[in-house]
Amino acid sequence: PPVREAVQRRRPKRLVIVPDAALHQLPFEALLLSAGPRTKYVLDEWPPISYSPSATVLSQLTRRAVAAKSTERRLLLVGHSPSETSGNAPLPGVATECRRIASAWTKPVTKLLDREARESLVTRQLPLHSVVHLATHGFVNEQADNLFGGLLLAPEQDGDDSLSYLDILRTDLTNCELAVLSACQTSVGPERPMEASTSLAQAFLAAGARQVVASLWHVSDESTAELMADFYKRLAEDVAEGRPLQCAESLHAAKRHLRQSTDWNSPAHWASFVFVGPAK
Repeated sequence: PPVREAVQRRRPKRLVIVPDAALHQLPFEALLLSAGPRTKYVLDEWPPISYSPSATVLSQLTRRAVAAKSTERRLLLVGHSPSETSGNAPLPGVATECRRIASAWTKPVTKLLDREARESLVTRQLPLHSVVHLATHGFVNEQADNLFGGLLLAPEQDGDDSLSYLDILRTDLTNCELAVLSACQTSVGPERPMEASTSLAQAFLAAGARQVVASLWHVSDESTAELMADFYKRLAEDVAEGRPLQCAESLHAAKRHLRQSTDWNSPAHWASFVFVGPAK
């Protein structure tokens, strides 16, 4: 309660949280403030929240943001829904998600969808775009310290069907202003403090990305499509006005919008995706 009162008294425009250990897996927006017929969460009362794996990473990301040059904000849109015979569950919401994002974006969009969403094409295009959106299955590989965890893609001729943690590290992402990992468990690594973990979000930051939106658990295909469409609609307003991308603020507003839905008002639907980025 004293922390809550202090935050409300100061009325900040944004909060920055640097968690420790297991708290890296907790979205603070989902903390319960009051139960009952009119349930209130931190999302309902607090300002947008940014997360950082450590104070050192926060400082680095803030310096990257200050040093960044203006970009054309070309969008790379990668979407893959596996076939029913692949052994992975199809993601029918991916097509809707990608279509709505592309229609909202006011700058050039490169689409790698379905069979074109292959690792060789994706890694070739990643360095050329300042905004990257990847919508597919995500998976964590606990046995190999997640070095072979990744994002499921269309299979290559040699059978490679993923963008792995190691693939991401080998890609130059210094031009990437924002990477959105619209998949399951993309901000999750092996059970150890996140500063030393090997989540996919960490790989994008290590490769040079300045801001990342990633997930903490298995997410709903349908509600994720709705959340992302609203998120990009708000970002597109920044692009149209020539403003810096207000990622934390746009994600916060999109979560509140989804929370108003009768079908998706549970934190299970809106709390998984978190923003990792600079202090302002």
